[in-house]
Amino acid sequence: MTPRRDVPGRGALLWAALGTGLFAGLMVTFVGIIDRVLASLPAAEYTRVMQGLIKAADVPPVAPLPIMVGLIAGGIAAWQLRKAGGGAYRLALAGFLVLLLGAFVTTMAVNAPINFAILKWDPAAPPADWEAVRDRWHTFSVLRTVSSVVAFACFLLALVRSGHREADIMGEGENGA
Repeated sequence: MTPRRDVPGRGALLWAALGTGLFAGLMVTFVGIIDRVLASLPAAEYTRVMQGLIKAADVPPVAPLPIMVGLIAGGIAAWQLRKAGGGAYRLALAGFLVLLLGAFVTTMAVNAPINFAILKWDPAAPPADWEAVRDRWHTFSVLRTVSSVVAFACFLLALVRSGHREADIMGEGENGA
């Protein structure tokens, strides 16, 4: 295969993969490790720890920054690759849409409102339904995690595909036809 360095969108794809990969890693860590610890805590401890985690994730913007980089760069990459079409474009567009709908929209529509509610809880007297809220938050965090990992894979594959001539990938390059 012949590497292509002149493909529009490769720089944006690199940034999309970087931002999305960092966000996916953060989400995998949270769901795979931190959520397990949170699930074992009684109400008051859960509230205190979760309030601390929410504050720590937002200042500085540990969680928001990588997903925003992934979204902006992923959208730019898909836009730049649209004229060429092909696999790299489809993968970049898929990565952008999965990250947008599965991770970002879920965060804004479900997890962020739950976070704002948790920040208002009194650790000495959490609401009676705190476990249901915790479980709902976790369920949608799993969705965000899976979505961010899938988007990361799409951006990586798009980066690989965009770096080679389509004819070479299909076996029709200089030696293939």
